[in-house]
Amino acid sequence: MEGCCTFLYGQQLPNGAFTGGHRNLRNYGKPSIFNTGQIVLGLADLLEHVRADTAYWKWSEAQLTKLSTSVSAAGNFLADQVATDGSYDPTHSYQNKVRTYYARATYGMMRAGQVTSDDRLLQQAKRHFDHVLSQQRADGWITGWGFDEDLAVLHTIAYTLRGLVEAGHGLNDARYFQAVRRSLDLLASFDRARFAYPELIPSHFRSDMSFLNELCITGMSQLSIVIMKLPEPYRGNEHGAWAQRMVAATKRFQFRGFREPLMNGVLPASYPLRGTYQPGDLIEWGTKFFMDTLLIELGVAPMSIKG
Repeated sequence: MEGCCTFLYGQQLPNGAFTGGHRNLRNYGKPSIFNTGQIVLGLADLLEHVRADTAYWKWSEAQLTKLSTSVSAAGNFLADQVATDGSYDPTHSYQNKVRTYYARATYGMMRAGQVTSDDRLLQQAKRHFDHVLSQQRADGWITGWGFDEDLAVLHTIAYTLRGLVEAGHGLNDARYFQAVRRSLDLLASFDRARFAYPELIPSHFRSDMSFLNELCITGMSQLSIVIMKLPEPYRGNEHGAWAQRMVAATKRFQFRGFREPLMNGVLPASYPLRGTYQPGDLIEWGTKFFMDTLLIELGVAPMSIKG
């Protein structure tokens, strides 16, 4: 774990942000709001664990200080990017556009504020979460929850809802739970008779609720986590059963039995494999979210799943 931290410290920029991409990509070395939010989420969780069990971790005061400093710097970079209206300055955003699925990154800022007791980070996180709420239509559709306005992928839809459900818990505000439920009801209202997998959910939606006849395997795991994290009064039995069906279906897509060890246990991003989301790819983050669903299925409390 210390080696992972050392690597990440080396990727952190002087302004507290983490770089976008890797060395072979054009955005390497440039600040990334989304990457920073994802990374600080993990670092903040680690900081909480190290402080809570010093006998197990045996970290020196210098190591702990370095980790805390990194979390604070990343959190403050994110807080600095929140504009007056609560959206993020698009300068360091994907395609330089304002997107509400950055609620996922704001989850990282909120966690940084919690573990460092920095009220400014919590207030800026709330400001962005409230901006996301302001973009939700009465029917539950949230403007900007996809990479593109005309076609939103389940992957980023679930990122948006994950940020909001975590906001509900972290900020003790039921408005965010209510917003998630509205969106879930909308997502469940698609024309199942026209979908090849009617017990599951399409990979992409348009704002008129037309959809692609494909699956986003990653998004199904992500959405299942959102549903299982939503408190029972807002979730309901119907959505809970839906999450269970998605988890059960995802198990059938896991690669097994290959001679190449790296192939075993991974999942395709889409089905069909050449589907619209990450065509032909076996992505590690999809496997990570799938593992989270399995942990919950095995009895781990949903709120223990932080990543």
